[in-house]
Amino acid sequence: LGIAYLASYIRKYHSSDSESIKISLLNYIPKSLDKIKNLKPAIIGISALTEQYSDAIKFAKSIKETCDVPLIIGGQHISMLPSSFDPIFAFGIIGEGEQTFLEVINLVLSESNYIKKLANINGVIFYKNHKLIKTPPRSLIKNLDEIPPPARDLFNMDFYLSEKKNVFGLTFGRGLHMFTSRGCPYNCTYCSSSAFWKHIRYHSAEYVINEIKTLINKYKVKYIHIFDDLFVFNKKRLSKIVELIVENKINKQVSFGVFARVDHIDTETCLLLKKMNVNFIEFGIESGTQKNIQSLKD
Repeated sequence: LGIAYLASYIRKYHSSDSESIKISLLNYIPKSLDKIKNLKPAIIGISALTEQYSDAIKFAKSIKETCDVPLIIGGQHISMLPSSFDPIFAFGIIGEGEQTFLEVINLVLSESNYIKKLANINGVIFYKNHKLIKTPPRSLIKNLDEIPPPARDLFNMDFYLSEKKNVFGLTFGRGLHMFTSRGCPYNCTYCSSSAFWKHIRYHSAEYVINEIKTLINKYKVKYIHIFDDLFVFNKKRLSKIVELIVENKINKQVSFGVFARVDHIDTETCLLLKKMNVNFIEFGIESGTQKNIQSLKD
């Protein structure tokens, strides 16, 4: 969904009309090289977690043999470990990417010698004269509702909606994932969320309901997994979302799955989740040893 948010943001906020910006999302597979060559892109972005980073570098080198265009790396790994930035990439995007990626695209498409002006964009990393340059951090988007829902239409949705797809080994039927917030209020030592997102921000309850309605009406889902780090944290907001779900009879059409912490589950919260038609909750137990739990706590 991360790259789908980038796509929807560019579609909405790029200075030219959306029809002139063509965006394609591809999986990392050998056949992608032929597809990339045929697309003749002006810019290519790659997102990678730490366990994928070495493959991302190899893939970027293969692309360079086919297309001599700027390659960008983004995602959790490069944001957490910018010192690992590889010069095969023209530059990297650090942290939340929507506004930074939009500015980068505007620069690359308008300036042939864009490296000279990269330093004017916050939230990027690049090499200049063999020196690694990291610009000041990008300010977070305050109002998440300014970001359009992810551009799911760019994916092969038949694949994602397959009845064979499952969540953590459990099959719930035709379903999709979505986010209603970014970040986590806690600062656990083993988790990158707080370092990446800095603090928790929310979509409005109305925005959340509209996206749920789209998933139901457009994609005919029967199950929605809310992938927020801690969906149940803000009980007042949770109550508002549940109220709108019941008001729109959404709880009669789909079931939900959420993430939670054991210290945020009480009778009131459970009753709200039941009303919402949640049938899957995953808790981060982390360890059965109290000593380990203490060392991992925020």
